[in-house]
Amino acid sequence: MPEFTSRDLGGVNDVVELRLNGETLLIAESYDVRMSFFRQPSVFALRTGWSGTALDLMERFPPNAKFELIIAGRTQFTGRIDAVNAEQSVGGTEVTFHGRDDLALLHDSLASADRSFDDAAYDDLVTYCLTDAGITEYTLFFTNQNNRERKSGMNIATPTNRQVFGRASTRGTSKKKKAGQLKVGQGLYGFCKQELDRGGLFLMAAADTGDGPTFVLTEPNTQQPAMYRVVRRRGLLRNEVNVISASKKNDISKRATEYTVYGRAGDNKTGQQPIVGTYLDNEMLVSYGFTRGQKRKTARVDSIQNLAEAKNFAWRMRADDRRDGYNITYTVSGHTIPALNGRTANDRAVWCVDTVVDVVDDEYGIYGPMYLEEVQFQRDGGGTRTTLSLIDPADWVPPL
Repeated sequence: MPEFTSRDLGGVNDVVELRLNGETLLIAESYDVRMSFFRQPSVFALRTGWSGTALDLMERFPPNAKFELIIAGRTQFTGRIDAVNAEQSVGGTEVTFHGRDDLALLHDSLASADRSFDDAAYDDLVTYCLTDAGITEYTLFFTNQNNRERKSGMNIATPTNRQVFGRASTRGTSKKKKAGQLKVGQGLYGFCKQELDRGGLFLMAAADTGDGPTFVLTEPNTQQPAMYRVVRRRGLLRNEVNVISASKKNDISKRATEYTVYGRAGDNKTGQQPIVGTYLDNEMLVSYGFTRGQKRKTARVDSIQNLAEAKNFAWRMRADDRRDGYNITYTVSGHTIPALNGRTANDRAVWCVDTVVDVVDDEYGIYGPMYLEEVQFQRDGGGTRTTLSLIDPADWVPPL
């Protein structure tokens, strides 16, 4: 029978701190923090008790106050407060703060003018949209490695993906003769996402390094070594990391057997030629018995200029459908876990997205790496816990 220590139930330092304008709120009665690789921005709601009047706290930290959210001593994200709400009862005054990370301003902003992005690379587009949203002092990275290390507290050897830099940067090979057309009043974040989808790229806010907002333009790193391990073995009274609950989803209702994307190449001088890129979902064809031609999905994207982009966009459509339809969820105690790559047995890592989890699960028959795409940190009457959303890493290996 294995022995379990308090380390397996979350560390004693699994504390969520909220710093507002540089001041730390010490008492958090409850909170709900969500961070995702694929869904932006990160959000939180934190409720705290207060000995003074609600007005005192609400005037001291009004909406748009700068915040820093910290878990187990590690900054997770920074941004601005969206809302401050107060409730009073016999027990006293409770104030709830709601906030989103530094990408919220881009998410909420609309284009101030029409703009055609001729001969533009993806980082050109991101730079323009951030500036148009009023975000002028920031840092942009093309790898998420440093951000993962800051948030988790662990160093992990993951090679820099130079292909991402090449696709995203003007100094690479991603020049486009005809990119998307931004219209006045169009959502800036939605436009960015639409264009970045063509290259399989994602934009997210990183943990602030102290020099202003930091953003990462990258792709999911599903090939890195595992940082965590979740074990559920049948016959054990308790399992490692204390899995409170688990669920497995396998829903094919929105998936297709074949994804086809239509684009256009050329210009008015040379003549325009149609482009067709296709990606097959072999699991739907082989494992579930559909035939090619059944459950097809198509899309026309006029800004796609070559076959590689069309195929990549078709693959991305399939990857999104597969992610929405197939995932594993574990709810575990605490917010940290003994790290697989720690220097000592006492080293703990904060659960962090864009990492890999080694899963050993007899109940669901999963034995191997899974990609951690979303985490939710919570504390309420049910205790302190973290919910992990895992997907198959093979789904996010782009086609060659």
